Amino acid sequence: KTSELGVITDISIYYKSSEFEKESNDLIESLSPFIVDYQDGVEQKFNILTLTPDGLQLEPIDPIDFDYDNIDLYYNSSVMKKSKRLTKSIKNAKKGLSIIYGERGSGKTTLITHIASNIDKLCIFVPANMIDVTINSNEFKNIIKRYRNSILVIDDCEIFFSHAYTKSNIFTNNLLQMVDGVSSDMDSLHIVTILNTPDEHEIDPTLLECNNLIDVIEVDRLEKSTVDEICKYLGQKNKFHNPRIIEVLKNKKSKDKSTEMGF
Repeated sequence: KTSELGVITDISIYYKSSEFEKESNDLIESLSPFIVDYQDGVEQKFNILTLTPDGLQLEPIDPIDFDYDNIDLYYNSSVMKKSKRLTKSIKNAKKGLSIIYGERGSGKTTLITHIASNIDKLCIFVPANMIDVTINSNEFKNIIKRYRNSILVIDDCEIFFSHAYTKSNIFTNNLLQMVDGVSSDMDSLHIVTILNTPDEHEIDPTLLECNNLIDVIEVDRLEKSTVDEICKYLGQKNKFHNPRIIEVLKNKKSKDKSTEMGF
């Protein structure tokens, strides 16, 4: 009531008998000019979830400048093959969960940005500091209703979805409800979790047992042949042994190629 951004997300109308049906329909019709189409109101493809005085809101963001046209050079061929398969699966499936894991600095966020850019869906990033107030929040369910048929990327979430933390079960169960629960068909969400862990065994096994699990992709350290190609492309000598992509890019000499990683 006190905010111009305030909204009512659900209205239920009860009437005593069928004779009031016309009045009910007239009331609904009278409200139609005030309906907000949130999907049309989002101008940018990539958005980040933020907490404002008016509640949870989407804030448009620009993905970091990267050499996406030549992205195949920066990852092992097995990773790129799986990413292309995941892109196709998200396009064709109504809903699902995907897991991308690997060491920090291996290029996971850049990879999902590339994947999402090739899919005609709104992409919403949930940063680690927002997980606690989203996955377990009723207000977050309203956000999902507003932006159905979107890609939800939960970044740096190993704290919540690993064996190491006792809180993981409730977060995992609430997450799975969004893709396996009774309302999941209506919401049509594709959730991608990004975990900074080099070992799949560290991921909560309940997450891996999701009924609508699409794929699990490990973004591993670079093979020698991959590093050779990157160094040749960037104009530098290969002095690396089994590096993460971030280690190679930090030492690049070429300044005319946009090769930052992540956001």
